[in-house]
Amino acid sequence: MIDDGFTLHAAIRVMVFLVGVQVLISSLEQLYTRDRFADDGLLNWEVSKRFVRTSGLLAPFAERLLRPPRFRLLLIARLALAITISVTALFGRVSWVLLLLLFATHLGIVYRQMAGLSGAFQMQLVLVPGLILAALFPDGSLVQTAAILFIAAQSVLSYLIAGASKLVSSDWQTGSAIAGVFSTEVWGDERIYHLLQRYPHLNVVGAWLVIAFECLFPIVLFVDPQWTVVVFAAGILFHGFNAVFMGLNKFVIAFPATYPAVYYANQVVRSVI
Repeated sequence: MIDDGFTLHAAIRVMVFLVGVQVLISSLEQLYTRDRFADDGLLNWEVSKRFVRTSGLLAPFAERLLRPPRFRLLLIARLALAITISVTALFGRVSWVLLLLLFATHLGIVYRQMAGLSGAFQMQLVLVPGLILAALFPDGSLVQTAAILFIAAQSVLSYLIAGASKLVSSDWQTGSAIAGVFSTEVWGDERIYHLLQRYPHLNVVGAWLVIAFECLFPIVLFVDPQWTVVVFAAGILFHGFNAVFMGLNKFVIAFPATYPAVYYANQVVRSVI
C-alpha cells in the first residue's frame, strides 16, 4: 500500500488510462496524415520495407497488412483499442488481452515506419509491455511490482541520460542549442526565436534549466511524497512548453504516463532506506 491510499493497482489504472489517451492522439494524427503512407507518400511501403526484413514467415502478412489501404485499418483498430482501454481503465478494469493487442499494433507501426519514431513512441514500447505483465499477475505480486519498478527505472533513466548528454555538450553549455532549435522550421517558434534574439542570455538560462531538471530528476526517488508532486509538476510544465512551442505534443502524456510508477518506486525506495 502506498501513502494516501495510492495503491499499486491505482497506479496501473492511471498509467493504462494515459497510455490509451496517448495512443488515441497519435492514431488520430496518423490518420489525419495518412497521405504520408500512400504509394506516392514520403513513408510509402516500397521505400519503408527496404529498411526491414521482408522475407520469412511474416513477409506475406506484412505485405498485405502494411500496404494502403489496409494499413489504415490497422490505425483504425489501434484507435478503437485506445478508446476501449481508456474507458475500461476509468471503470477500474485493466485487460492484459487488450494491452497485448495494442502492443501488436505498436510492432506493426515499428515495422511499417522504421524512421521518424519519437522518444514518446519508444517510451510506449517500454510502458505497454510492463503494463501487460502487471495486468497478468495478481495485485501485489512480485512480478507485478517488478514490472512497475522497471517502468519507473526506464523513466528516470530517460531523463538522466538526456540530461547527461546535454551536460557534456558545448552547444548546450553555451545555450546555442536552444537558439538553434527555435530557429528551425520543424521545431522552432518565431515568437520564442525573436525573444531569444532580443535577450541572448535567455539561451543560457533556458539550456541550464533543462539540464538541471533532467539531471536532477532521479531525486524524485528519494524525496518526501509532497516533493515528488513538485517534480512531476515541473515535468508536466516542461513537456507542456515543448508541446506548445515545439509541437512535441506526444511527450505531454508519454512521459507523465510513467509518473505513477515513479511515485510508487519512491515509496519502495523510501521504505528501504
